[in-house]
Amino acid sequence: MSNDVAAHILAALQQKFGGNPTLNDPVIELGVDSLGIAELLFELESRYGITVDEHVLAEATVGELADYVRARIRAKVGA
Repeated sequence: MSNDVAAHILAALQQKFGGNPTLNDPVIELGVDSLGIAELLFELESRYGITVDEHVLAEATVGELADYVRARIRAKVGA
């Protein structure tokens, strides 16, 4: 699952914002505007059934976002 989450996030970012994002790129530096953040939040929340804090998108690298999503999924499954 861990690689699937990261791969999904990278693919979504590339599809929505172009370029070739890596796990080390800060999400906010990929050209993500407020609408893009909302779209990505909705996609992650819908796909994984979790709640994502929008501040994570503004402050995290792509890899950190993937780690955050995986942690939220684990917390949900463990609940």
